[in-house]
Amino acid sequence: IVYNDELYFTAHDGFGPELWKTDGTESGTIKVTNITATPSALGPYRLVPFDDKLYFLGDDGLHGRELWVTEGTPESTKMIADFNPGLADGVWSIIPYDDKLFVAANNGILGIELYQYDQSMIACPTGKQFSLGEDKVITSAESVMLNGPEAMDAYLWSTGATTETVNI
Repeated sequence: IVYNDELYFTAHDGFGPELWKTDGTESGTIKVTNITATPSALGPYRLVPFDDKLYFLGDDGLHGRELWVTEGTPESTKMIADFNPGLADGVWSIIPYDDKLFVAANNGILGIELYQYDQSMIACPTGKQFSLGEDKVITSAESVMLNGPEAMDAYLWSTGATTETVNI
């Protein structure tokens, strides 16, 4: 993904998959940071530029898959939310929409829910639980739409600029 005129990607350096960037030259291709603890770990992925930062999902071997951010330097790269404390995965998807960043995450208690990240806190604007996969989030000019369960039946849910969520 392109962020700040550089291409960011995940590559395996022999010790594990890590976040790299390049300006297109050999000397300008560098590893941004080392967050992966084991060679078999899933490296940084779902890279999403948003609000002058690059957000991604990462697993450092201590926290499971969680939400990370970078501005392109090792010093600026950090995990910003541990939704599901411990080794369990917490974050499933990152969704930029209408100047907001939504995160589909599981806190280990309530199941997968839709959260809104606002730089200072994480809040759940919908109060609804969803069973999300990679292909179950659709964004448009007016709303974020999700395929999620209501009891045992699947419904299409929509949330827009307000905290109201409706079954459509």
